[in-house]
Amino acid sequence: MQQKLEETDNRLSKERDAAKSLLEQTERDLSAKLKAAADECERMQRILEQSKEGLGSASSHIDSLTQTNTRLKTELESTQRELRESKSKGLSVSVS
Repeated sequence: MQQKLEETDNRLSKERDAAKSLLEQTERDLSAKLKAAADECERMQRILEQSKEGLGSASSHIDSLTQTNTRLKTELESTQRELRESKSKGLSVSVS
């Protein structure tokens, strides 16, 4: 009976050690995966921040181009008006 208890104790100790070893290995694997996931999240966050900065810069550039376009349209219209007035004056001078 004593021998059977010792055999059971040894078997259970080996199973416990195997389970403990498996648990430690699983913990290391999961910790490594967690760190890799955290690193990837940080990398994606940096990319997102850079993209937002780029979009802000592009938006500012678009606003500037829109303002310049509006100003140039106004100048073009003014120049066309002056040209029409000059033609009208030139025609009225040559008719006279």
